[in-house]
Amino acid sequence: MTVGLSCFSLQGVTYILRDNPKKIGMDAVRRKNVFLSIPDNLLTESQYSPIFRLIIEQQMTYLTSTLPSEHFRPIGIIIDEFYALGKLPSAEKVLSLARGYGLFLWILTQGISGIEKNYGREGARIILENCRIKNILECSDTQSADMLIKLCGKYADKSTTYATVSKGRGTISWHDKDVFSAADFINLAERGKTIVITPSGMHQIDKVQWYKIKTIVDMQKKIKEEDYGKPII
Repeated sequence: MTVGLSCFSLQGVTYILRDNPKKIGMDAVRRKNVFLSIPDNLLTESQYSPIFRLIIEQQMTYLTSTLPSEHFRPIGIIIDEFYALGKLPSAEKVLSLARGYGLFLWILTQGISGIEKNYGREGARIILENCRIKNILECSDTQSADMLIKLCGKYADKSTTYATVSKGRGTISWHDKDVFSAADFINLAERGKTIVITPSGMHQIDKVQWYKIKTIVDMQKKIKEEDYGKPII
């Protein structure tokens, strides 16, 4: 508890929450785009992880406390390095309720094992099941691959067996087969592919780096120019 509260003594946290002249109120998230960005090496329990958890927890609780009005603006919360934040107490509950409140969450993590460490195996399963769309960029261990294989399910595979005495007539049989194999997930990076799991099915598509998409690059330049007050070449 003491370690968690000590983050309030950090100069950067004091500036963000109290001294920053451009600080925003709770309801600003329904009217503005808000970015919380920090170098990865500072996202630790002794530095900024506790304050990030507090901010995200408060926003998720606030946004799921009252049903939105008829003409509301849907809210998207993108949480990068989900594992490094530590455990968000309301994550499992919010993921199951979010859509009804106009809240959409994108959780980005390096692997399933990190989620299991923070939330336990059952908690990780709940989180994954409540993510309607799953985008797998890479999977480096077989245990995570096995969990993803189960999530993708099976399909009925048709096979025909011919006997030498049947004069060309074969026996048709059907058996369940995994949609994807462990190898399909583990060598995604080498093949330049990504697997997308949606309620309507599974898709294996080409991977495209964000810095090659002009719309996103232009958006990044605009944000940097607003932050630094000068054009970015």
